[in-house]
Amino acid sequence: MKKWLSMILLGVLLFLLAPTVLAEEPPRAVFGNTRKDGGLEVMKTVENKDEFTPDQSFAFTLELNGMPADGRRYQIIDVEGNVLDGGGQNDYRLTGADGTFYLKDGQIARFPFLERGLTYQVSESPTEKFRQTEPPELTGYTGTYDGTGIRLSFVNEYHPQSDTDSLTVKKRVSVPTGYSYDSTMPFQFRLTVRGQPYAEQAYIISDAQGNFREEQTDEDGMFYLRADEQALFENNEPFFYLVEEILSDGQRENGWRVIGDPFFANTTTDNNRVTFVNTNASLVVQKVMEDGSDTEDSFVFHLTDIYERGVQAKYYLYDIHGHLLDDRLHTTSVDEEDVSEDGEFTLKANQAAYFVGLEQGRKYNVYEEFMAGYVQRVPATSTGYDVEIKPRAEILTFKNDRQSLKGVLKVNKHVTDLVPSETAPTDQRFTFRLLRLEGESDWVPVEGASYTVNEGVDTLTRSTDEGGKFFIKKNETAVFRYLTKQRQYKVVEEVLASSEYKDHTNGGLTGELTSENYLNFIYENLYRPEMTDIVLTKVDENSRNPLAGARFTVYTNAEMTKVLAESEDSNQNGKIYFYNLKEGTYYLKETKAPLYYDLDHTVIKLRVFRDEESGRLDVAYTVGDGEEVSAVHREELSDNLGVPYFILSTQTDDNGFMVNSCFYAAVTNHHAGTLPHAGGMLLWFRIAGWLLAALGAYGFFRSRRHKKTI
Repeated sequence: MKKWLSMILLGVLLFLLAPTVLAEEPPRAVFGNTRKDGGLEVMKTVENKDEFTPDQSFAFTLELNGMPADGRRYQIIDVEGNVLDGGGQNDYRLTGADGTFYLKDGQIARFPFLERGLTYQVSESPTEKFRQTEPPELTGYTGTYDGTGIRLSFVNEYHPQSDTDSLTVKKRVSVPTGYSYDSTMPFQFRLTVRGQPYAEQAYIISDAQGNFREEQTDEDGMFYLRADEQALFENNEPFFYLVEEILSDGQRENGWRVIGDPFFANTTTDNNRVTFVNTNASLVVQKVMEDGSDTEDSFVFHLTDIYERGVQAKYYLYDIHGHLLDDRLHTTSVDEEDVSEDGEFTLKANQAAYFVGLEQGRKYNVYEEFMAGYVQRVPATSTGYDVEIKPRAEILTFKNDRQSLKGVLKVNKHVTDLVPSETAPTDQRFTFRLLRLEGESDWVPVEGASYTVNEGVDTLTRSTDEGGKFFIKKNETAVFRYLTKQRQYKVVEEVLASSEYKDHTNGGLTGELTSENYLNFIYENLYRPEMTDIVLTKVDENSRNPLAGARFTVYTNAEMTKVLAESEDSNQNGKIYFYNLKEGTYYLKETKAPLYYDLDHTVIKLRVFRDEESGRLDVAYTVGDGEEVSAVHREELSDNLGVPYFILSTQTDDNGFMVNSCFYAAVTNHHAGTLPHAGGMLLWFRIAGWLLAALGAYGFFRSRRHKKTI
């Protein structure tokens, strides 16, 4: 009888624990040297090439403005400066569809037809038996083409299979092309062999000039190398080694870091050549003039993070030829009373700020303040550069041209994004009216006034209409050069119909324009996209009691392969929250069921759209294969968990923007005590549990009956 009772217990346990045993953790979403003749040149060099085959080709990829440079014309120049026959007109070749081109050792690829302001990215594909040392391995070059030309150098070392058991450790330093550093600075290493310090052992150091000297490790296995030196440790048999670079406190203070891993472990039979690459450069900001001249004026720059907050950072002051102007480590300003000055630094023409110590992977923005008498040519917009700190420091060039502003009226449009991750669209047009004072109080439209606007590298000429209207976009400037002087002018911005913008200028700006002055009007808008939140309540389909432990995922495509967000587990009140959904279509699906409940495979499609009549966001939903239903509007929360509803926000924040509206819906789960929604292995485990319990019960009662019969 005990046997049958054990079988019943086993069956019940199997049924109850099946969801826990089979539960899988759902996948988690992770949110989000200058040349005078112009052109871009890519140069290939191979070092340590005693046994190297000269015909080896190396593959490169060129991207322009973030896209593969398909069909871009270029020439190949050999080591003697000759242009190689490319089979086309003027010996030009074309890049592949994915921006690929090929070079051999000593060759240069020249791309002569690049537009000023283009962003570029050049990378090299890995090649067997070759290790990229400049720029550091698995990195490339990124920058903005300023029209004066640039050469990018890719250096590889040849690493054939070695028949020696010796170990070679090489030190390289990677800094922006043309910039100087203290090449006499030693870098410290520790070598252990078979787990023990390689203490008081001789090794040979060689440098780039072919000089040799013998040194010895200390009692802890420590040894030192300068830039472009290498240490040779000779041995007569294979051994396991660990090489580790150890930076001093002073080196770290000055921004020095190791690119890649600061240690390398292996056996000499697998890899007996190890290269360590260091850099202290995080970012370089250069200031130049269109004509290459110097200036007495200092230009003001700002370094900010992704939240538009000023960043306190350290930098050295160089000239643009890479010479250090002083030994002082400068710091961007921080003003506790005026945060607008945070992250501020100044440069004169032909100077550069060489930033150190910025964390790799972090994103920043660098922009230049407007200065009267100058017009910015590069970059193309007043917002400057958005940059991510990479192993190879990017050089950001700001190029200005002198310009007389006497008798000029400038109208600037600035937009401040209140939500850092949601920037205002760049195609939104803002309407202004140009008025002139006639008599003592009559402001009349100025019709046919000519003005220019810079769009990228192009300068467009337009004129005001009969109402004095003109249009500019985010971060654009309208420049009026031919207005009548000694007159009063007013510029008024028309209010946008969109609730996502708020005027931060407080009315029109006026001023008298003469032949000796200029007017610079700045109009600022605040931008916050209208968004909606989602609140789901997870309940039992029968009792309507809230359920904890459920999890949902929001996708942006019907195939549910693009994850936007994943919720936390529903709380004790069954609540699941998703915030800040913009206009668009979303797909919600349960990816984890509450304990003892079946996973609900129903997909809820949510369409967040803008109502044409009210101009506000609204929501429509589709459950499974059903018809789309418009959400019922309510003015306050409801205890009725039956029908989904939508509360349209009427409250505003401190800047006058509507706070998020909210969509509420109850989502049911089927208890695992019945069969309909169970499936797969979970269903079979439960069936097995039922069968075991039934068989146990049958055996139990039969045995009792048998005993009574006896």
